[in-house]
Amino acid sequence: MSANRTFTQALANAIGRPVETSAVTEATTIGAAYLAGVAVGTWASLEEAAAELQPRAVIEPRGASTASAGSKPATGRCEQFRSCLTSTSDSSATRRLGAVVHDSLS
Repeated sequence: MSANRTFTQALANAIGRPVETSAVTEATTIGAAYLAGVAVGTWASLEEAAAELQPRAVIEPRGASTASAGSKPATGRCEQFRSCLTSTSDSSATRRLGAVVHDSLS
């Protein structure tokens, strides 16, 4: 999803916080490798391992749905995303997430 600029912008807008995107398309694999590295002592902590990674981009929130500096995130949008991500029906979640993304960009 991090390669999808529209999604990451909508996510940043919805949560009212910057979203860092991975420089690696298969970030899950890299994350697993870093966790293994911490487990075997390559890095002393997750923080030390994370310091090795640099984001490809940082997507800043924009638009009316974003939270202002120092305020709480746009709770309504966060709840909509959370609801979409925990839905039991994949097709239902996809439709609802699409609507949230559309609303965030409007």
